[in-house]
Amino acid sequence: MTAAVLAFTAAVLCWPPRLAAARRVRRPDRSTAPVGPTVQVRRPVILLAALAIGALLLVGGPAWMVLLLVVAGFVGGRARAVERPAPDEIPVTADLMAACLAAGAGIADALAAALAAAGHWLQARGQPVVGALRAGTPPEDAWADWLTEEQLAPIARTCIRTYGSGAAAATELVRVAARMRAGVRTQRQQRVARAAVWIVFPLGLCFLPAFVAVGVVPLVVSLVARLH
Repeated sequence: MTAAVLAFTAAVLCWPPRLAAARRVRRPDRSTAPVGPTVQVRRPVILLAALAIGALLLVGGPAWMVLLLVVAGFVGGRARAVERPAPDEIPVTADLMAACLAAGAGIADALAAALAAAGHWLQARGQPVVGALRAGTPPEDAWADWLTEEQLAPIARTCIRTYGSGAAAATELVRVAARMRAGVRTQRQQRVARAAVWIVFPLGLCFLPAFVAVGVVPLVVSLVARLH
């Protein structure tokens, strides 16, 4: 029971936060307010960690379990503090840009409108591009930083290649978004496959020695005794 509480609490503490798209959209009256990363630990997580530590201390458990729980909380907090885009954030941005371009907006305006629904990570990388494009910077220079990001490079290459042709850019961005979502699905399937292996591994690690001790060792001992 103690080990189960410990494992569950560590998993919750290390689980990264995720915001819904509706919560990332800024209201018109707050469009100028800075948007920061949401790295605050939720109250239920803190409460659960406190209950788990209290249970370990009151019910009883090895000291290394308490230490492991503290380390898991520290590592989980550091992991939660690392900024990263949501899996669907960049494809949604590409779709929003495509919709704005199809409606007649320019690349800079389309990107600025799409960033309104983006998180802090993407906004911090998109605002300089918007400013550079509006200032008349050549597309190759304006999108240079995005070309160095593996997740953002497809959008940057598409906008550079289709510069001056809004309709073509809109079509290409829709295809880019579809390819990104396909890549995300593939990664999730690979993670599920790896998780299945790691789930079976502890069972084999526990039952294989028991099988050897209960089934194989007595048979070997009996055979050796008969030989002697």
